[in-house]
Amino acid sequence: MSIEKITTSDLLRLLQYQYPSGISTFAPCPSCGGGSRGGRHCANCICSELTRRGVNSRLVDSLRLLLEQRLDMSRQIEAAIAAIQKEGG
Repeated sequence: MSIEKITTSDLLRLLQYQYPSGISTFAPCPSCGGGSRGGRHCANCICSELTRRGVNSRLVDSLRLLLEQRLDMSRQIEAAIAAIQKEGG
């Protein structure tokens, strides 16, 4: 589906989808050909489209940063759990 036809609410959900907490498959973005989760529109294209629609770019950037931080935090949590399990036997 063309990115222009996707609702803003669905774009926000798709943006969150691009930052998985587990193993995922990636394929080319239908808009730019870059990597994207599940072959859906990539985070760059989604953010550009949100900004094009008049969404404050600082809010878009802030949301993207939070999603990246959440992903990093999930990885840190998984590493801590693995270390504890390894240490505990």
